[in-house]
Amino acid sequence: MGESITPPEFILDLAHLALTRNYFKFDESFFLQTQGTSMGSTFAPSLACLYVDNFKRLVVLHDDNPYRDQIKLWKRYIDDVLLVWTGNKEEALAFAVWLNGANPFLTFTMTIGDNKLPFLDLLIYEHDGGLATEVHYKPTDSNNLLQYQSFHPRALKNYLPVGQFPRLRRNCSSVADYRKHADKLATKLQTKDYPTHLVNRVRRGLPGRPVPRGRRGTTFPGCPAGIASLPDAQTRSRAMTTNWPTTMEAPLPSPTSYYRPDHGQRR
Repeated sequence: MGESITPPEFILDLAHLALTRNYFKFDESFFLQTQGTSMGSTFAPSLACLYVDNFKRLVVLHDDNPYRDQIKLWKRYIDDVLLVWTGNKEEALAFAVWLNGANPFLTFTMTIGDNKLPFLDLLIYEHDGGLATEVHYKPTDSNNLLQYQSFHPRALKNYLPVGQFPRLRRNCSSVADYRKHADKLATKLQTKDYPTHLVNRVRRGLPGRPVPRGRRGTTFPGCPAGIASLPDAQTRSRAMTTNWPTTMEAPLPSPTSYYRPDHGQRR
């Protein structure tokens, strides 16, 4: 038997439910959101990508756009757009007004920079006739790093600096910028009780050049299992892994479709 194909109509019905039947509770009362999708839902990023990309094709790049010739570059990540503009500042502001009048369901805000501009977690700036980057922190940024005294596995906590410092080095074109932001990160980690020797060891191990983005490794089908961060979390995780062969011997439907669970820690 061949694989069954999900009918497009069924997918559209699910999308309609997600867009018109979202409810939330506020001040002891329930409200129905009849338009759009909720923030944080798994459907939201895909919907935003499809909607904004369609808006670009039908509006931004359309011949009826009076500002089309001034758009040299339009790059987007979900609903954040990086725009290189060949016109003047007044024309850019007029373009923003025109964009906000083109679709009642989209509202654009604009940040204009002459020689530097924040985009996502980067600050892009001109340097020696080209472009360079360093880390950008939003005004709402806070030190929400994992507390080292939490009940998460020690290996997970020890790996957190290993993931954070290379990201800073990758996003900073110059060593001086990296060192500046690395000092800030080290302070944040130490306020969360991370051992100084652990933080320093990770910093010393980084090269003096940006860390390249590596290819993602090959993965196998798995079953993610979220384990709450309690004192016995590691014990429960080991028990699930140790007894998985016994679980597989149970009379389950299509046992070959089940895989050993991958354990992830929740805050």
